[in-house]
Amino acid sequence: MKVNQILQERRHIALKKMEQRIEEIRTKSPRFCEIEEEIKVQGFAQVNANLFGKDDKKIKRKMEALEIEKKKVLKDLGYEEDVLSPSYFCKKCGDTGILPDGKMCACKEQLLIEQAYQGSNLMHVLNRENFENFDLTIFREERLPGEEQSPRENMIELLEITKDFCENFKAGAGKNMLFYGPVGTGKTYLLNCIAKRLLDRGNPVLYLRAYQLTESLQKYKFADVKTKMDIAEDYRRIFDSEILIIDDLGTEFQNNVSVAQIFELLNYRIQYRKTTLISTNLEPMELAQQYSKRIFSRIYGLYSIFYLSGEDLRFR
Repeated sequence: MKVNQILQERRHIALKKMEQRIEEIRTKSPRFCEIEEEIKVQGFAQVNANLFGKDDKKIKRKMEALEIEKKKVLKDLGYEEDVLSPSYFCKKCGDTGILPDGKMCACKEQLLIEQAYQGSNLMHVLNRENFENFDLTIFREERLPGEEQSPRENMIELLEITKDFCENFKAGAGKNMLFYGPVGTGKTYLLNCIAKRLLDRGNPVLYLRAYQLTESLQKYKFADVKTKMDIAEDYRRIFDSEILIIDDLGTEFQNNVSVAQIFELLNYRIQYRKTTLISTNLEPMELAQQYSKRIFSRIYGLYSIFYLSGEDLRFR
């Protein structure tokens, strides 16, 4: 089912349930039915008064009295005032997918992202790799000579930071993070945990491996006009998604075009205060050598940087 169909179905269900509630109230209270009819009559009277320039103060007072009585009837029956309004899945947009200011609602953005994930293994992975299933015992507890923290101490600290980030996430805050360290130290797992927690809290998250990111950017750049129109929404989502996770930066195929595209993307997201989370196996100096100095300075000047220490967990 396409996203617009899902939204339409949500609206239909909300309206149908509202009608069922109203019918239930009418069955329980004949007076409620009478009030509804009187409000209609007074409404027509008010329209006529306005058309002919007559004073409608008396009608307004009558309408106000009827509304007060209607609220009392509902209260006596044990209903809240909002029982007569649709209970939409998304209160922000009323299940239209569009906010009052004309922007796309986060609920529609999330549906589009979930649709893009269909056929991939990501959602199954997130159900497995999350904060609830995180096992600290796999990380080395003892410190080696020269270490300020053991890998376990390092991860305990990172879990506290990332959980706090998820709990207090605010759209438009533009908080960015980069996680780096040797292969197999838990960077991808940690990103998966963050993604799952943010999704559970209703925040749309676009998760891309670095190679998927560059493929998508280059596919759009070199596409013909018709193909560009077909994939334009997916392309813009990479730039405008409130949260973008880029996993394994540095493992993707690189050329001058891809490096320039990554800079354009990161710069745009910083400018418009969109949150970006990145993981990489590269050390800071390796990042500076592999990418342009502009990308390096953007990341290290405007991102919170976190190091994951330890050995490859797959061999433990």
